[in-house]
Amino acid sequence: MVDDWAMEFEHFKQIRDQIKRCACYHFNFYCDKRFFYSTPDTHLFDVVDRRDFDAALLNSALQRPNVNFRRAHIRKIDQEQRGGELIYSLYSQEGHFTSYWVIGAEGFGGVVNRFLGNKPPQKSDYGMCLQQDIECEKMVPLTTSVFLNWEKELGFSWIFPTVSGYSIGIGFIGKTRRALPVILNDFLKYAATQKLIPGEYRKLKLRGAPCPVSLTPRFCRDRVLLCGDSLGAVRQLTGEGIYYAIKTGKIAAETILAGEQDLEQRYRNALRPVLRQIVLYRGFPFGSVHKIILRISIRIFSLRLPGNLHDRIRRWIINKFHRMDFLPAHSSYKPL
Repeated sequence: MVDDWAMEFEHFKQIRDQIKRCACYHFNFYCDKRFFYSTPDTHLFDVVDRRDFDAALLNSALQRPNVNFRRAHIRKIDQEQRGGELIYSLYSQEGHFTSYWVIGAEGFGGVVNRFLGNKPPQKSDYGMCLQQDIECEKMVPLTTSVFLNWEKELGFSWIFPTVSGYSIGIGFIGKTRRALPVILNDFLKYAATQKLIPGEYRKLKLRGAPCPVSLTPRFCRDRVLLCGDSLGAVRQLTGEGIYYAIKTGKIAAETILAGEQDLEQRYRNALRPVLRQIVLYRGFPFGSVHKIILRISIRIFSLRLPGNLHDRIRRWIINKFHRMDFLPAHSSYKPL
């Protein structure tokens, strides 16, 4: 919900006019290839280019006093006592750094994560996303599409309009019947044949990444804290991660500024409302049973129910999917 971020994040308020974004209004919801629900003329979210967003956010931070940016590939972290103080040593090929505090915002399963004693991530701990950006003229009317349970897999696929064209992606949990590039290529062809995107387009960058589907067991100890993907702060229902990365990073910084006393408990308490938004189901790993449950649920939701219950259930699903039940006061967006 990009337009709302300025109410929560001071840095974003400073850079919002530097970032181009595409507002997404007309939303079409599918179960595999079966049309499910539509929300015409409803402003649901905005799409930004991560490269522009990240660069603007970094440049804004560098304007603050005593802030610098150094690039290094940290391979190892140690701790030692110096003059009665606990100091952390970070080792890389580029040099050796020492720090009083460490915030792990390095992505899923990184070196800070392992330093806290977390096991290397297993296949059941994350899903995989693959996204193809394309440059083209946008369709009229401009629509946004999400396909739940595409090819009977556990996850969803999307077609989001962007400033220069569209972002077409897939995100699934667990082993898929076919390789992700093959599924994405077929989905791209399907979108073109169904006229959800133009038949002529130019492929831009292809991107892929693991997406955590559960919270990291150990995310705070002494003066080491995890946030964002390192914490597993990705919404299970949709894979939304940028907002929660910023939110948990801000909470980590505020917890540190409040002092060391009871830091771990204070950090957990401060994170609790955010983590309630993220976690839908704690009984991971996902597997074939969950795929069956999802298919049955979709079939039930597709039934024609008495009265207006049919429409109410669909609106509830869309609001849940888009985090509309967590909108701040005076939001630019409205629930269905």
